[in-house]
Amino acid sequence: MSTERDSSEIERPCVVIAGGASGIGRATSLRLAAWAEVTNLDLVPPEPRGVADIVVDLRDDRAVGRVVAELPHTISGLVYSAGLAGTDDAGEVMWVNVVAFVRLLRRILPRMVPGAAIVVLGSISTSRHGVADSDLRALLDSTSLERSRAWAQSHSVGPVQAYTLSKYLVDELTVELAAILHPRQIRINCVKPGPVTTSLLPRFRESMGAKRIDTAEQVLGRHARADEIAAVIEFLLTESAAWVNGTRIQVDGGLGASLRARGGAIQLLDFNSFLIDQG
Repeated sequence: MSTERDSSEIERPCVVIAGGASGIGRATSLRLAAWAEVTNLDLVPPEPRGVADIVVDLRDDRAVGRVVAELPHTISGLVYSAGLAGTDDAGEVMWVNVVAFVRLLRRILPRMVPGAAIVVLGSISTSRHGVADSDLRALLDSTSLERSRAWAQSHSVGPVQAYTLSKYLVDELTVELAAILHPRQIRINCVKPGPVTTSLLPRFRESMGAKRIDTAEQVLGRHARADEIAAVIEFLLTESAAWVNGTRIQVDGGLGASLRARGGAIQLLDFNSFLIDQG
């Protein structure tokens, strides 16, 4: 996808962002607006406005279907940053975080042009929770929020489990969809942040535990800013990332690496002596 900004441009690429009203989605929207026609899909319009905003509840599958019919006929990018923390209803978490993404992509795909790119928001917190392949496929075949709720209840999946399981599925779908979409010259990648300073952070403290979130801040000195995650998303949408496909990129400031090293993983270097000037 070209990001050239000179006056010779005849038409700017169209990028659709699901969940573009706040947080990482909003930061991404502001970045992309410099070179693309951005359409935000969200429950509430962002403030201040400045791009095309369509108010839609992603939990309402029929409403999403109607909205897709209003989108531009050629789409060069899709960013799926909508998501719920593990404090909401488990069925809603599964639906919004992953099932709605699959259903939205299926609807938008006929409008996506060769060279288009997709970025979906994952997480560094993922777990399969031992759910069988057939059961995961049944979840992804859900056609309504009610069926997603029934699935979560029948599999005894709670809200926190729903969050980590949904992000596990995002990971796996990124790889599968990269292979499926490659013949159509459409790329997909996943961005996996750690804790980010957004309005959702208090909910993650509640669901993941304050100690876990605070430890991340202590290790790195701060949490990520939304724009730092948005910068990676923007890169993945551009032609500079044309050879990046099916990749899960961890954007956590080195949190995972730091915790792994502290947890007794193999150490090939002596940390303290390595930092001493050898002259």
